[in-house]
Parts: sequence; structure tokens; C-alpha cells
Amino acid sequence: KLERASVRLRPAEYGGIVLVGGFLFGLLLSWFLEINQLICLVIGLSLAPVASNLFLLSRRHLYVSKIDNQLPEACRLLSSAARAGLSIPQGLELAVKELPSPIRKELEIVVQELQLGRHLEGALQELLKRVYSQDLHVFVNALIIQQRSGGDLARVMAQMASTMEERKIISQIIRSVTAQARYSAYMLPVISVFIVFMMSRMIDGFFDLFTTFFGMIIAGIFIVLQIVGVLLVRKISNIEI
Repeated sequence: KLERASVRLRPAEYGGIVLVGGFLFGLLLSWFLEINQLICLVIGLSLAPVASNLFLLSRRHLYVSKIDNQLPEACRLLSSAARAGLSIPQGLELAVKELPSPIRKELEIVVQELQLGRHLEGALQELLKRVYSQDLHVFVNALIIQQRSGGDLARVMAQMASTMEERKIISQIIRSVTAQARYSAYMLPVISVFIVFMMSRMIDGFFDLFTTFFGMIIAGIFIVLQIVGVLLVRKISNIEI
């Protein structure tokens, strides 16, 4: 998980950081809410693994995005290899030599599996299981179809490289246009929690309301509306190409 998330830490080091982070979060929670410190520490240490998984998942998207950005160049190398009369496995070996990480590491695993006698289709499908993206799915399917039925691999790879670059440009334009909406989704819960914190500092016994049945209902409605608001904004701003 750390390697796929491009985190250059050992598992023990990362685990220690997560543990310390959960402990500090519990102390801050106890200081802000002025409730039992032991309860806050338990909450902080319980939320630490959840926050860690969310962090690694977000970093995994970055890892996949880096590979998608390198796919056009990989397609061009395979196109050049096909024009030179090389087979698909030989073209993949050339890509491993010429391309930088992280796509080099993933293709290197494919090449090693082929050298050990595994079928090309199985090695490519395993690559797709390790790192999934729409562009990589198209790339793998194109190689599998070419391996099964043959055809002009050089032309297919060249056209795929051009298409991927055009999609990348369109995607960047869409992200810049929807940036305000996406950041609004992130800031919505932060601002709400900040307002609750300020009211707790200005009004004595503010959190006593939430210990009653009516207060728990209000807190539940507040949390549900926050989640719904974030999901709606993200859904509206997420435009697939």
C-alpha cells in the first residue's frame, strides 16, 4: 500500500506516525471539547487507521494518475517498436528501459512474468488488477486484441497516444472550470465544524444540548446534511470524459 501510494517510508515508520497522529488528535479533541481525555484518546486512536486508509487511497489515485500521464509515451514506444519489427513483449522490454517510474515498475513486473513463461494476456490482466484506470484498461485491451487477432499495432498505438493526450487536455480544462465547486465541497464541513467550535467558546454549556435526545437528533441531522452536501457537490463537479 505504501509503495502504491508513493510514500517513501517503511511500514514501521508509517505505523508510528499514524499512532502518534491519533494520540495528538485525541489530545486536541479533549482540549477543544473539554470532555474526558481518555474518551478522546480512544476516539483519536480509533479514527487514526480510518484516516490512514483514506490518505493511502487518495495517494493511490495520484499514483494511477502518474501512470496515465505516461501512457501516451508508452504507446509511442510500442508503435516505434512495432515499426521496427519487434513483438509486443520486446516492445514492453524497450518501454521498461526507456520510461521512468512509476510505469516502468509496473511494466517491469509484466516483462518478468513473461520471461518466466506466463501468457501475455494473463500478465496484462494482472497489471490491470494492480493499477486500474480507464486509459490503462483501453491500453491493455488494445494489446490483448492485437495479440489475438493481429493487425497494424504501430498505427493503433500511435492513434491511442494522440487520443490520450487530447483527453488529458480536456480533463485539465474541466478540472480548472470545476475547481471552485470541488474546493467548496472540501471546505463545507470544515467551515461548519469551525462555526460549532466558535459557538462552543461563546456560549457556556453549548455541548450540553447534544446530550439530550432532541440535541442528538439535531446532531444527526447536521452530520447527514453535511455528508449529503459534500456528495452532491462532488457528484455535480465530477464530469467523466
